[in-house]
Amino acid sequence: MDTFSYVFYFHAAKVGIILDSANISPLKIQIDLKRRVFRPFMTTCRSEAATQSKNRMMKKIWVVAAISAVLLMVMCSFSQSRRGNAKSRYQLVFSDEFDLKDGAQPNPKVWQRSVRGTSRWNRWISKSSDVVFIRDGKLVCRAIPNTSERGDTATMLTGAVDTRSSFAFQYGKIELRMRTNMLPGNFPAAWLLPKQPAPPHPYSGEIDIVEFFGLNPDSYHTAHSFWTTDPKQAETPRHSFHAKVDATQWHVYGLEWNKRQLTWTVDGKVVGTYKRLNTKKARKGQQWPFDHPFYIILNQSVGDHTWIPTMSKAPRLDATYETEFDWVRVYALKK
Repeated sequence: MDTFSYVFYFHAAKVGIILDSANISPLKIQIDLKRRVFRPFMTTCRSEAATQSKNRMMKKIWVVAAISAVLLMVMCSFSQSRRGNAKSRYQLVFSDEFDLKDGAQPNPKVWQRSVRGTSRWNRWISKSSDVVFIRDGKLVCRAIPNTSERGDTATMLTGAVDTRSSFAFQYGKIELRMRTNMLPGNFPAAWLLPKQPAPPHPYSGEIDIVEFFGLNPDSYHTAHSFWTTDPKQAETPRHSFHAKVDATQWHVYGLEWNKRQLTWTVDGKVVGTYKRLNTKKARKGQQWPFDHPFYIILNQSVGDHTWIPTMSKAPRLDATYETEFDWVRVYALKK
């Protein structure tokens, strides 16, 4: 009489069973959890009797496959439960899917046009409808040559919107889906500024959810403060991170923010964490100015290649730069 032993194993994204017998070849059923498929295969024959047990072997295959199917369902259920528990910690407190007709302006009760200033990101900001509009259910922010605004000396016109008058939040999670084109000098961003800033910038903090620089395909994710402006301590702890992405394709960029740390993600994967330091020196140096509400900014700008080394080429002042935002969502921890 044949004797069998079943060995259950779990490894990475796979789960399976090894069926062993004294008289037949060991049989292994392996299930790939990612692809959710069965892969039965035979190991080396241990006895001559194996060649005479084909029918019995096939029966054993189906038995083990059935057991493996049950295991697969259990593992998938457990995995989904863990993901569900992580999501259930949060509740949605803000969202914009930009589901408006083509050519419309974003909801004025939510988004205001950012104001022109003297910084590189806002030096050419315009209120023109050509640089901020809705298309195919997406918010489009552009930078275009200034050929239409008479009396405006700006070289280009750039689009930027923010929630400074409508929405700000403190702690939680923000995610947005975004893509941009790749041109020299490209400088789009999704970021946060304090509702009540204490000049000079960035002493009261700045959190860059994601930004891009020129033709560099990496996404950048950075925290700014008085502490990070000091070269002697700027990287203690590390405050800027980057990830390899195809910026022309859609990606989900996220930030989780609590009292202890800032954590950036790209498509759900962590790319960096900036931690709060609880030392007298860090408190005196304003290492963590992130305990008050911040508002959202979405913009398309054009950078200066003399400013950031990764912008190795001068911007094309005759080109159209474009960044699309599919949606923006903010979550708060459930109380």
